[in-house]
Amino acid sequence: MAVEKETTVEADVWRGEIEELQQSLLPTLVVLVAAAAWAWLACALIREHKFGYHFLPTVILCVVAYLGHRLGPGHYALACWLLLLGLVTAQGVIVKWRSARRRRRGCSRPDSPPW
Repeated sequence: MAVEKETTVEADVWRGEIEELQQSLLPTLVVLVAAAAWAWLACALIREHKFGYHFLPTVILCVVAYLGHRLGPGHYALACWLLLLGLVTAQGVIVKWRSARRRRRGCSRPDSPPW
């Protein structure tokens, strides 16, 4: 009986430490998401010299990073889901824009290079 209680207490301690580690990494992830968004915008502007659709994923990611930072301490799960949704949305915008650009250029083969 005593062994079972020790194992349960030890498992609860480990679970609490893991959750605390996850929650302490959220601010770092938020900063990395915002930095990656600005780095992607700079790279896209250097490559293509157009502001247009390149700005939309950056705005999405920066807004989501800010909201994740504000929600993080009190609503960890909501902040994580919001970050995930923002990353997926930004990726979808980039893919949609790139595929529309390829169609305008007449690239019919999916494996042809975009340039």
